[in-house]
Amino acid sequence: MKGKKNMKSQLSVKVNLIMALAVLCLIVILVIMMNVDTLSEKNTSEFSATINSIIIFDNFNEGYPMIQTEEYGDINTSGIIRVLDINDLVGLQVGQMIFFRVKNSLLDNMPEINGIVSLRSNVKDIVSLDSLNEYNTMRKILPSIAALTFAFFLINAFDILDI
Repeated sequence: MKGKKNMKSQLSVKVNLIMALAVLCLIVILVIMMNVDTLSEKNTSEFSATINSIIIFDNFNEGYPMIQTEEYGDINTSGIIRVLDINDLVGLQVGQMIFFRVKNSLLDNMPEINGIVSLRSNVKDIVSLDSLNEYNTMRKILPSIAALTFAFFLINAFDILDI
């Protein structure tokens, strides 16, 4: 009987050690994930364009708002739609200059502009890199908390089951 208890104790230590390493790996992965895709002036490029027109659909099922420009044609706002205030877009005027940023990794697609990551006029910041980074960080935090909570309960389950 004593031998079984000792083996069970050794197994419990091994399982707890494996679970602790798994949680540590999970934390490292989450920290790396939080720092990936942080937008900055180093990994984006700014362009300027003159507005020809702005197309805003009645509902988002029809498509994202588009800014038509003289220099680049249609500029897709899908990359900033979650933090974009449509009223700011409506406030832009035909002939007005806008400034937008695109990820450097997407520059090969130029002159087609897909997924801008910031937008401003000479008067106002409409969507800044900081606001988009903040939104993306918050979007990553909830799954991270869920994963850590799951790992915590899994470790405690092994303790409760005395494995």
